[in-house]
Amino acid sequence: MTRATRFTIHAFTSHWRAILVIGLGFGLLIVQQATQFKSLLGNSATDKAAAIAGMQALGRTFVVLIPPPRRVDTVAGFVDWRLLSAGTLYIVIYTVIAGAASLRGEEEKGLVEMWLATGLSRATLVACRAVAITLALAAAATLAAAIGIAGTRSTDLALPAGALATTTFMIMLPGLFFFALSMLAAQVVPSRRGAASLVGGIAGLSFVLANLSYIAGGLSLVRWLSPFFYFDEGHSLAEGTTFRPLYAVVLLAATIVVFAAAAVIFIRRDVNIPLMRREDGLAAAPHGLLPYPRRLVISTIYEIRWTILGWTASVLILAALDTASLRLVAQNLGNSKVLKDYLAALGGGEQLALGFLNFAVFVLGATLVATLVVNVIGHFAADQEERRVEIELAQPITPLNLQMARCVALVVATVIPALALLATVVVTAKLSGIDLSQTHLWSATFMVLPLALAVGMIGVAMLPRFNRQAVAVLSAILGLSFLVTILSGLNLPDWLTRLTLIKAYGSPAVHGIETGGLTVLLALVAAGAVATVLQARAEMSSG
Repeated sequence: MTRATRFTIHAFTSHWRAILVIGLGFGLLIVQQATQFKSLLGNSATDKAAAIAGMQALGRTFVVLIPPPRRVDTVAGFVDWRLLSAGTLYIVIYTVIAGAASLRGEEEKGLVEMWLATGLSRATLVACRAVAITLALAAAATLAAAIGIAGTRSTDLALPAGALATTTFMIMLPGLFFFALSMLAAQVVPSRRGAASLVGGIAGLSFVLANLSYIAGGLSLVRWLSPFFYFDEGHSLAEGTTFRPLYAVVLLAATIVVFAAAAVIFIRRDVNIPLMRREDGLAAAPHGLLPYPRRLVISTIYEIRWTILGWTASVLILAALDTASLRLVAQNLGNSKVLKDYLAALGGGEQLALGFLNFAVFVLGATLVATLVVNVIGHFAADQEERRVEIELAQPITPLNLQMARCVALVVATVIPALALLATVVVTAKLSGIDLSQTHLWSATFMVLPLALAVGMIGVAMLPRFNRQAVAVLSAILGLSFLVTILSGLNLPDWLTRLTLIKAYGSPAVHGIETGGLTVLLALVAAGAVATVLQARAEMSSG
């Protein structure tokens, strides 16, 4: 076995968690969405016609977040619209982070010099990384397709196997492109975090522009610059659409070009020195004249500012679009007993509009804020893993100071998007002429804080010893909570839904703060805080 093969295997196995999460997640969601299609449409022709008209109307409303629906009157078209078209963005989030860390992160750990010392060339390292991520995404697509095909057949809602298989492979192509672009950007900009933020912003913008191009004629030329457009036009899951492999070929060719550019820059620059070098004065933490621990708190918040702003923008978009669509939902789906029953099972009460607001705005918004917290924990874990924490600890601060600064930063990262969520709902409702007098807005906003902080404090407590596992564990907890919550509308056992964090969040927009759920979340926050203090003191006492 050659050195290049061994390195490729090493790089491939580094993605095993992503393969399982993406493959299992998308496979199970395909089955869940297919099952939900049958339940949402109901049995009568009237219910079916009302549900289809409502989904088409919602498709036009949510065109910023998801391409317009095609044949939502079929299982394949419904799954394509509800899950797969927007699912590309979730894969891109992972590949952007992984691409920025694939070489720059390993340089910071001193691994690149070790591999180069074995005789591997720089171009080979880039090529092996490209092959590894391609195989990893292909493995995830295979797993998702196998679960989707087997699961839908077992429920008598079979999707066309060939179309589903090609679609799951094509859904990975935008992620592969942005992995390459993130790897390239990390060779250029001073910080790999900055590279991930830059490419993530490009991905989000290109996703929105590609979707808007379907209703804005002025964007018809811009759409060709978006990798997401090539997936939308190339795949053929919905009935009446045609698989066009040329779109996949063009996107793969562009990806190869970006990988080649990353290899050229990697060859030409020195290890640990990007093309754009940071000026010495910019490396210092802000407010350097402040004493510890205040300076440490401010610098910790400053480091995660772009993460907070980016996810807050996502919360604002979600809140504005979903609140503005309340009247449309009530008009088009008001007669759908199936949807009313589903939202009621999610805790939304008897009123459809109020149930929609509770779930689509506040439950989803709280989930986004908790996801922001997971990203912040990932930032702190990277500091631990790459030994940047040692620079802080070499100054006159203690591990307890460091952990407390992280806790304060988590509170800030939670409060800002939560207040933005509330303000957006109030302003959008006023501009749209929607009456929210029956809604417990402050209760729904307040409950975002203990939910997100429960996730965050568990993560902070894990950081000193379980850096690599922290993000995976938190993502699994949050992802399973959300999945079980969605499926709870399909008569899952009540004891199972009670184990989830989102169940503890409850339905505060409808019923106000639920004491039991608040107690559970606050207990998790307190347990995380106690564990954090005890571990920090143990680390201090051990020297």
